[in-house]
Order: sequence, then structure tokens, then C-alpha cells
Amino acid sequence: MTQATGKQYPIGLRYGAAFALNSAGYPAASSPTTPYEGVQFVSADAFEMTIPDMRTIVHPGDDRVAAVDYLPTLDAVTGQLTVSLYDLDLIALLTGVNVVDIGEMDSVSWFTDEQGAEPSIGLFFYQQSLNNSVKARNWRSMIVPSARCIPKTVGMVATQTSMPYMIAVNPVSKQLWGTALTAVTNGALEHGFVEFHSEQKPWLANWLANGTATVFSFSASHQAYSTAKVTVFDNGTDVTGSVTVATTGVTFSPAPTSDHIISVWYEQAA
Repeated sequence: MTQATGKQYPIGLRYGAAFALNSAGYPAASSPTTPYEGVQFVSADAFEMTIPDMRTIVHPGDDRVAAVDYLPTLDAVTGQLTVSLYDLDLIALLTGVNVVDIGEMDSVSWFTDEQGAEPSIGLFFYQQSLNNSVKARNWRSMIVPSARCIPKTVGMVATQTSMPYMIAVNPVSKQLWGTALTAVTNGALEHGFVEFHSEQKPWLANWLANGTATVFSFSASHQAYSTAKVTVFDNGTDVTGSVTVATTGVTFSPAPTSDHIISVWYEQAA
């Protein structure tokens, strides 16, 4: 397989997940052995983004338009995700409340005094596509490194209902796995979200280093397609060339520093 062409015909929404973030903005992995892969939005229907228009600045003169310029929008980039499955654990993660067991029932509270203090989270979505050359199956994905994603409960009717999640995107200076943007590499120092094109389904796995573990294994259902399609980060630093990469995981020598977040961004085998 080869590098993706960067030209695709995308459709649908195959997968979406939310990542809890630690105080440094990295995915909040908690184990050196079990990969943290986010919390899936099971049965996601649609993910839509609202990108505000640029501000148009007109310079008049001599009874006509002398020049036209543009400034960035002052409106937020927002979005909406709709999901068929009602997931109380996910609702609790996104709103900062707890799932409470009462007898054998699960419950969460809505419209609490935590409104406005919802945690920042990372978002990850992908959809199927066809490349532009031979129309082979490819995948388009998007990562939002920092966002608020607020669920909005619905009533009860005699037709199918989906739960909407309101999304507000925050501009940040790093990738979700912590790599800082630079003018040389990225052409910008801040971004709101990142779009990726790949030949295989993308995946992000994260671990919390403990100073002794050297092997970080992928989950059985998310093995890598090939070693060429694996990139490894240690607290945001690309260390792919200095670790041993396999389709089943990565091996460090020596062990990474305790409390560092190890992130692997890769294309899946299935």
C-alpha cells in the first residue's frame, strides 16, 4: 500500500468517539497495558460542522468599491452530532456529572449547576470514501483536539429520536496527541480541527507510561495494517524512528518516562 492521494469522494459517518483529556490536554490514558481509545458514540447518525463566513471588508472610494479585504470570523466554529443510542456513561463524561445507581437503575442529572463547567474533550470521526484515481476504498477522518460537546436530551414521541450533541470548537496550538504546531511543518500555529485522508481506517491508541513498561500493545480488534502506517508519539514528540514498531504494538528501549502519554496514530488492519 502507498500514501493516500489526498483526493477523495467521502460519504456517511462510520465512527465517532470522545476522548477525555488530562490537565496538559493529552488523551487521559490511565494504564500502561490497556490502550485508551476514547469512548465511542455508538450508532452515530450524522456529524455536521458550521463554518462561519469570513468578514468582508469593503474599502469604498470614488463612488465604487476601491478594494475588498477579508478578516477572520468572530463567530465560533460549531457543530452537531446526532446519535441513536442514549448512553448515560457518555453523557456523564461530557457534562461532568456522575452516573448514579439507584437500586438496579442507572441515572444522570440534567440541567445542573455544572452547566458552563463542562470538560474540554477531544473528538475523532471517520467516514468511508473513494479515492480519485481507481475509486478504491479509502477513509476520511477528522480530529478536534479541544472542544465542548454538550448532549441535549429529547422528549418522548411515537417515532425514532436521536440525541443531539452540540459541539463548540476551541483553537489550540497542538495536535490531540500533544505535538506542537509550527509554521514550518503546519503553516500555522493554531488550529480548530484536522482532516486526514488514509487508505485504511484510522485509529488512535494511548497509554500512561509507568517508567518500567516497554511494550505497548494494540487491542486485538484494532491491529495495525502495516508498520509503515504507524506513527508513535511520546508526550507529543514523534519517536517512531527510535522504537520497534510491529502491527501488534510498539516496543520502547529504554522504557518511556513515568506519567508520559504514549500515543499511536495508525491505520487499522480491519
